[in-house]
Amino acid sequence: MKEQSLKHEGLIGEALLREGILTAEQIEQLLNSQPAHKQRLVEMAVEKGMLTEEQQSRFLAKYFRLPYVALPEHEKLDSTLTDLIPEDLARRYEVVIIGKEPGLVTLAMADPVDIRAVDAVRLATNCRIRKVVAGRIAILRMIDRSYHASARIAQSINRLLEDEVAAHDSIETATPVDRLKLEAEVAPVVQFVNLLLMQAVRERASDIHVEPEESSVSVRLRVDGQLRELSSAPPQHMFHAIVNRIKLLANLDIAERRLPQDGHFSFTVFNKTVDVRLSCLPTIYGEKLVLRILDRSAVLLDLKTLGFEPEMLKTFRKVLDLPHGLIILTGPTGAGKTTTLYAALNTIRTSTKNIVTVEDPVEYQIGKIIQVQTKADIGFTFAAGLRSILRQDPDVIMVGEIRDLETAEICIRSSLTGHLVLSTLHTNDSVSAISRLMDMGIDSYLLTATLSLVMAQRLVRKICEECAAPWEPPEELLRRVQKLEGTPESPWIFRRGKGCPQCQGTGYLGRIAIYEQFVLTESIKRLLADGAKMHQIKKQAQQEGLQTLLQSALHKVRDGVTTLDEAFSVCSTQSEMEEVY
Repeated sequence: MKEQSLKHEGLIGEALLREGILTAEQIEQLLNSQPAHKQRLVEMAVEKGMLTEEQQSRFLAKYFRLPYVALPEHEKLDSTLTDLIPEDLARRYEVVIIGKEPGLVTLAMADPVDIRAVDAVRLATNCRIRKVVAGRIAILRMIDRSYHASARIAQSINRLLEDEVAAHDSIETATPVDRLKLEAEVAPVVQFVNLLLMQAVRERASDIHVEPEESSVSVRLRVDGQLRELSSAPPQHMFHAIVNRIKLLANLDIAERRLPQDGHFSFTVFNKTVDVRLSCLPTIYGEKLVLRILDRSAVLLDLKTLGFEPEMLKTFRKVLDLPHGLIILTGPTGAGKTTTLYAALNTIRTSTKNIVTVEDPVEYQIGKIIQVQTKADIGFTFAAGLRSILRQDPDVIMVGEIRDLETAEICIRSSLTGHLVLSTLHTNDSVSAISRLMDMGIDSYLLTATLSLVMAQRLVRKICEECAAPWEPPEELLRRVQKLEGTPESPWIFRRGKGCPQCQGTGYLGRIAIYEQFVLTESIKRLLADGAKMHQIKKQAQQEGLQTLLQSALHKVRDGVTTLDEAFSVCSTQSEMEEVY
C-alpha cells in the first residue's frame, strides 16, 4: 500500500512537471521530504509557498477530470442545503453540498479522492454524489458563513419576511386598540421579533435599533460598540405591527405614539434568561425603538478578566480592602463602568459584609448583595435611596451615578462615617472628576478626606484571533508610538484582523477595558488643599506614575490585543494625536 501511494505521488509529480506548474528541482525537494512529513505532494507545495490554494484545486480538478468551482466569498448556502448534512460532518471532511436534484447532490471537496467523505455524505443524504473540486479555505469559510447560527437565523428571517402579514376577519371587525393587538400577534410578526432577539443574543449585541425611515425600515445591532446594519430588515408595511409587538412584551401602551415610553421584559433563549430594556422615541416617521440587551450570563464578575494591568489591579484591590473611602469610576455611557463596579463588589462580598446598591436600573442581580432600584417618577431618587440605605447598617454602598449635589454630599458623608462608597461620574478622564465634584459644590477639604481612587475607563475592541495577522507600522510612527507609550525598549506585537465570518468581516471580536488610575496620594491632597489648578494636579499625578487612557490602550497594542487604529479612535486627545502624527 505504501509503495502504491508513493507511485501515485510520483504520477502527481510528473503531472505537475508536465503542466509547468512546478520545476523538477521543486518536485524532487517535495518527494525527498514527503516521507518525514506524511503529507500529500500538492499539500506540501501549498505549505511551502510553491503553489497557491487555487492553483492546487484547479490542478486536482484537471488531474481527476472533475469540474472546478470557485465558491463565492460573501454568499451563504441556503438552509435547504445545509440541512442535508450536519456541520460536524462538513468540517470533519471539509466538504459542502452546493446543489441538489432529485436523488443527486453536488458535493464540493478539497480532496476529491477522499472516499470516506463521499460515503459519509451518501449515507447522510441517501443520494448519489456528483463531485466538484474547490479550495479548502474557501470550503471552510463557506461552512463558517452558512452553518453559523446567526446566518441560519438571518436566513429564517428573510424567508419569513417573504410572507405578507395575513389579514383576517377578526382584525377588520375589532376596535382600534384590539386591531393593533391582533396585528402584533400574527405569526410572521411574532416570529420576526423572536428571531431578531435570538440573533442579537447570538451575535453578542448590546443594543438593537429599530428605526423608521421615509420609505423603509432600518434594523441595526450594536456589537462590540459598533452599529451594524441587519441585512434582513422588515418591509415598511410590517413596521407598526413589529413596534406594537415589542411594546406589548414590555407592557407599554400601544395606542400612545406621541410620547416617549420606557419599559422592560425578559425572555429565555439558548437556555439562559436575557433581560431587555426598551426605549421608544417618537420621530417624524414613527417610533424608534432601542432595545438594550442585558445578558446575565455574559457579565464578567472577575476583576482579572476585565483588562487590568497587574499593578493597577493590585492598587484597586488594596483600595477595595479599605474600611471606608470613596471610589469613583468615570467615563461615557457604555464604557463598562457598571461591569467594573459589579466585579469589584463580587470580589469583596462575604457573609460578614452588608453590601447595598442603589441603581437606575438594576442591570444584573448578584447574590448576597442588596440591590435597590430607583423610581424617579415617585420621588425615589439616588439621594432618597441613599438616605434610606444609611439606616440599613451598610458596610459597603454602591451608587449607580452621582448626578447632583445632594447625592454627592450623601456619598461624601457616608464615606466620612465609616462606609466604603463606590460610584460613577461622567467625565473624560480621572483627574477631571475632582473639578466636576467641586463644580457641584463639594469643598476640596472634603475630597482630600474621603476620595481614595478615581479610575477613568474605556472599552477597546480586541483583534479576532481567527483572522489575526502580523502588521508592520512605518518606522517613524513606531518610534513615536513607543515614546508615547513609555517603554520604547519593550518588544511590540503589531497585529490586525483580516476579517472572517467569525468576526463578521470586521477583524475584531469582543472588547477589553483600559483604565486610567488616579490615586490621591498625600502630595496630591496637599496640592488640592492649597487650591492648585487641575493641570498642576495632573502633572503631579503623572510624575507619580499616572498612565493616561491612551498609554493604557497602547499597552494592549504592544501585547497584540488590539490595533493602533482602535487605540487612537477610542481614547486619544488632540495633543496626543499631534505628538504621534
